Amino acid sequence: MSVTITLRHLSAFVSVARLGSFKEAADSLHLSQSALTMQVLGLEDMLGLRLFDRSHRQVSLTFAGSTLMPLAEAVVGRVDEFTAAAEDFRGLNSGIVRVATLPSVAARYLTPAARVLRQEHPGFRLRIVDAVASRVAELVRRGDVDFGISSSEMADAELRFDLLLTDHICAYMQDGFAPAPGRGTVALADLLSRPLILPAKSGIVRRLFDRAAAAHGGLPTPAYEAVYDATAMSLAREGLGVAILSESIQSAMNVTGLGQYRIVDPELRREVGFLQSRGQTLSKVSHALQLILKELVRAEA
Repeated sequence: MSVTITLRHLSAFVSVARLGSFKEAADSLHLSQSALTMQVLGLEDMLGLRLFDRSHRQVSLTFAGSTLMPLAEAVVGRVDEFTAAAEDFRGLNSGIVRVATLPSVAARYLTPAARVLRQEHPGFRLRIVDAVASRVAELVRRGDVDFGISSSEMADAELRFDLLLTDHICAYMQDGFAPAPGRGTVALADLLSRPLILPAKSGIVRRLFDRAAAAHGGLPTPAYEAVYDATAMSLAREGLGVAILSESIQSAMNVTGLGQYRIVDPELRREVGFLQSRGQTLSKVSHALQLILKELVRAEA
């Protein structure tokens, strides 16, 4: 004799078995208690087995019910996994990804990555918040964005870091401040005697530069401090000093008339990558965006 057992039958059976109560199981499935009871009775009738021992005080599984329960749980669990996976894939066509990022990374990598993702998934929308490293970490920690792109120094007990790229710290200057012709580098010690245009103290580039300068005899007094990279670059173009900025900003800024020199002795670099809350599972569309970003960085190397 063939029987037709549906997911509703199995869900009702599993819920009653887990909760030990028809009333609580009905509430969890958003059904009336009578409707849930009919589902369980129908399943027992189709199987020709009694699955529960019922009393006024409790509901417990029979031997047959206990034997079949793991199989029913496995079926219901796989259907739940299937539904969740389908929702994630549907999100690739209609999802929203919220990303907080360092401005230099947004200009050089995130905007072309957004174009690629949009071509592949036209319904996708991207919300970008560009901010300094500490602000990126704060937004990720609060759950205001799906993930961040920031410095490895922002990782902590709550946030995990996945490396995307290594970015050199460079000096941007007019020829009058430049080192010997033909050199693409400048020693840190040579910079400390020049008028410096430094980023805000809250930024990672400034932290790295100040840390290295302190190891070489003390912190210099900057000629200018600029919150925004564009302001620092403009000051350098006017010949007012040497701007200390990341290498990645050159693709987004007007560097006409300026030489770019990697800082060495010691070499200054920052590790930039993905920040997300520990234990967080990314949506499919967020994961797809991260893979595209990694491919863009790999292609440029």
